[in-house]
Amino acid sequence: MSKPASLKQENNVRKLALSVLVALGSLISVAMAADDKWDPYAPMPHDIVVGNPSAPITVVEYASLTCPHCGRFHKETMPSFKEQLVDTGQAKLIYRHLPLDQSALAGSLAASCASEDIRFEVVSTLFDQVAVWAPDIKKMVPVLQSKFGDRIDAAEMLKCASNSELANEIVNGMTKAIDNGVASTPTFFINGEKFDGFISPENFSVLVKAAGPTAPEK
Repeated sequence: MSKPASLKQENNVRKLALSVLVALGSLISVAMAADDKWDPYAPMPHDIVVGNPSAPITVVEYASLTCPHCGRFHKETMPSFKEQLVDTGQAKLIYRHLPLDQSALAGSLAASCASEDIRFEVVSTLFDQVAVWAPDIKKMVPVLQSKFGDRIDAAEMLKCASNSELANEIVNGMTKAIDNGVASTPTFFINGEKFDGFISPENFSVLVKAAGPTAPEK
């Protein structure tokens, strides 16, 4: 006899929680040396690219989905940056997960498991609704379904997000960033310079417009 859908979903949530704990455990046990050749602009697994990939200016953001300063950036600064500089083809944003707690990692997994065309919208929704889902990750998928409808398949998302290999990939990328100087969220790289913390819309626009084209990856 097949299991009820609700029981299957509950089991998948448990698997998700377990994979998150395993991945966070690996973060504690694995230390990586700083890499003299580390390039924050080099492509990483699970990058979310917003804008034209060929845009001359690249902004890299490391963020945690439960970080208040990251949420503030996405609510206050991101809309004008996207309208004025991303949508006009002058710049692109590479969003990277730097989950600082269990809930943030679960959110990162969910975003990575969403279809590519809505991944950044999923990130934005999780920032907007963090007070709802972060205290109880079982509420995360319903939050996303209320926004995206049938574009979010609960069973498929939970199955994908419960993959411990995916969790380890995200944590390994986080570990490498931390070992190379990314010490807080949000952290931005703009034209080779690193900036930490919330940046207002006005100041962010000035920083990006002052940046020359990002050097091509070697």
